[in-house]
Amino acid sequence: MVTDSLTYPASVQATDTNDVCDRSSVLSRTFSSLKWFLALTVVADHFFRITPTTAGGVAFDTASYPGFTFICDFVSHFIKNYAVPVFFFMSGYLAYRSDILTRNDWKRILSKKTRSLVIPFLAFTLFGILVFYALNLILYFKGSMQASVAFMPFIAADGSMDFSNLGSMIIGIGSDTYFPYYNVPLWYVRDLFALFLLLPAIHYAVRRLNAPCLLIILALALILLTGAWFARPQVGLFFFTWGYWMRSRHIDPEKSFSRTLPIVVILYPLLSTICLFLSDTHPELTRIIHNANTILIVPFLIGIFSILVRNGILSGSGFLASASFLLYVTHLCWMWIFKDIILRTVNPADGSIAGTLSLLATYIILIITTLILYKALSVYTPRFLNLICGRY
Repeated sequence: MVTDSLTYPASVQATDTNDVCDRSSVLSRTFSSLKWFLALTVVADHFFRITPTTAGGVAFDTASYPGFTFICDFVSHFIKNYAVPVFFFMSGYLAYRSDILTRNDWKRILSKKTRSLVIPFLAFTLFGILVFYALNLILYFKGSMQASVAFMPFIAADGSMDFSNLGSMIIGIGSDTYFPYYNVPLWYVRDLFALFLLLPAIHYAVRRLNAPCLLIILALALILLTGAWFARPQVGLFFFTWGYWMRSRHIDPEKSFSRTLPIVVILYPLLSTICLFLSDTHPELTRIIHNANTILIVPFLIGIFSILVRNGILSGSGFLASASFLLYVTHLCWMWIFKDIILRTVNPADGSIAGTLSLLATYIILIITTLILYKALSVYTPRFLNLICGRY
């Protein structure tokens, strides 16, 4: 096994050996099970969308495929944007255990997070740039401009090569829109490291401010709920702080959320169903409900998965949990390649069930291929795999 600790899906990785939950505990196995499931939902969120699809110069009307629109609507209202907040919550809960955060502790944390976050971030960012540079060269010399601009970060609108945005692409300055398409999932890794840079301030707010800190959390929750400040950095800060606060108060999420589960298990599906049917006629109300569900998803998933773990239905597979990071950071690259190949091979007619089955098969093949790749890397190049996945 490549890793024996909780690692992020990315990067839900404990700060040191003192703050890693016992692998035999229900909470630890719950987090391990959640990592793989959440990685699958991120892939589903990016995959099941009604967008113009072209493969080999042929346009495919995915909206006409039987059931595909319903799958996309279901993913949009039951899954979309829910996975990463849970990752941030788990990262915050596992960030640090002691009541006192000294300067040396913080330096040690940053040193470890540089290895577990910054190195993978740079490795996959540079790999993504090389992949797209090679793709751009092929398109450039073929004179093909049919691909989306998102796939051509080095080709200007007039068809010339343009490298002016290379620097901002490496770090995604300001927004994930600066990332090339393949690297978009890395915004989470970048923002998580930024939160560890802010850890002294978060620790002070959680440990020292007490009641004011709770008011800040509630205020952020209300802002998050109304959508007035609904942006990725604020979402990460809110859920990371929520998890960190629960750990600092020695509140076990598994036990706490299990008690609220009877209410949440009704509210979450109910609100998601309302969004599903009102999204076209009441978009503003749908947005507020969707944001509320972003908060409810944490107790909902942790409560559900802890029950499954306690009853022996899930075991917290170390292999799947470890492979979740590779799936998270590489799926966009394989996704469009596999989709292109399968659609060109099957060439489904508009309105045919073959189109829906082809896309579902692409999703499954993408996941299986990533698992095979991860297994091969763990067998033949384990040290390299540890390096790019931040396990040193």
